[in-house]
Amino acid sequence: MNALHILATMYNMTMEPRSQPPPLTTVLPDEAVQRLLHDIDGFSRLMTERIAQELALPKELSTFRTLLMTRRACSDALRTLIRSLQAPDGVDRTELARLATIGSATAQQGIPLEVLLGAYRLAAKVVWDEVIGSTYANTPLPPDALISITRHVLEYLDDISSAVGGAYLLTRESLLRQHDRERERILQRLLAGDAREDLLRDALRLDLTIEPPYRVIVIEVDAPENVHRVDSIARALRAPLHHESQTLLTLLVPDRIPDDVLSAELEKLLHTVPLRCCIGPSGCDIEDIPGAFTKTRHALVIAQHLAPSSRVVSEAAFSLFAVMHTDPDMTQRFVDANLGPLLSLPEGKREMYLATLAAYLEEGSIAPAADMLGIHRHSFAYRLERLREYGITCSSARERSCLWLAIAAYRLLEERSTPH
Repeated sequence: MNALHILATMYNMTMEPRSQPPPLTTVLPDEAVQRLLHDIDGFSRLMTERIAQELALPKELSTFRTLLMTRRACSDALRTLIRSLQAPDGVDRTELARLATIGSATAQQGIPLEVLLGAYRLAAKVVWDEVIGSTYANTPLPPDALISITRHVLEYLDDISSAVGGAYLLTRESLLRQHDRERERILQRLLAGDAREDLLRDALRLDLTIEPPYRVIVIEVDAPENVHRVDSIARALRAPLHHESQTLLTLLVPDRIPDDVLSAELEKLLHTVPLRCCIGPSGCDIEDIPGAFTKTRHALVIAQHLAPSSRVVSEAAFSLFAVMHTDPDMTQRFVDANLGPLLSLPEGKREMYLATLAAYLEEGSIAPAADMLGIHRHSFAYRLERLREYGITCSSARERSCLWLAIAAYRLLEERSTPH
């Protein structure tokens, strides 16, 4: 749960019904209320001038529109406060919720929250000086009445700043989520091959810089709660990151990032979270990126079956198997030509001989291969003899290469036919 969500939740709590503070023991006389209401425009103009002069607004927000919105907000808030000083029931929660929409509008304009809260602190000073001070000067009040009214003003300022700040945070969180969703859609279009001119225009609007060449890296984490760790490497490398699913992500690493820097970041990631990743080729142009992504994604799937213990693999190392995977008929013919006599055996026997052959090809001699399978070397030698009776021998480098590829291709076909 992020900070914005926590603060937004706190805002929701402030807007829930709660026990009201004791009502005003004394209210402002009607003539004082009418005089203050008559001076609302002057008070709100003074508050706006103070805010413009004393708060460091970003240049792009120092506009007539912002000042006009500020003045209207000051006027509305003051009018509600002054009327509440005339009514023993205090501020109506519905009215407070209406005023809170100022926070939403402020968030949509991009005004920082600290500026908004600073404006309310400054406005509180003006309210104190002009409303309380002016009222007391023109209409002397006994001490208990002054204390009661002061308490009410402070409670009102606290309530409205909480409501406006909370509405700001809710809107800001919603805007950030929308912004993230739009960035994801841009990257999804990019990886899918949508390279129309409006793609770069939309990306620029979302502060998403797309500047190939990119090296494509596909990362699969063990659980959704670990995705934020990949987010951190994306920020460190200034690399666009696409969330394909809750656990599968695509990182577009600028080619200008040195290999040692990339390796260091991946190493840190490997130490903090269980994951598998495939480093793919570079996409020199926008049009190249979808192809690089498809190859890398495909290679990661293949590596999960052919090299399950490897956490970082290269797309280039599995490119031949990727071609096999896309043409199952060709692959099946290759498997049949090299392993055919074994394929008609019952499943248990077939797997035993395939494991024996794979271990022998891996180790190159009987003793270590037998140790790999945990059987006696005489048993292993017997199995090799049986393989020779089936017409499968490892006497030449070509035979060994073809058999190794055939076993890998067999596993790929097996994976392809298994329901997921």
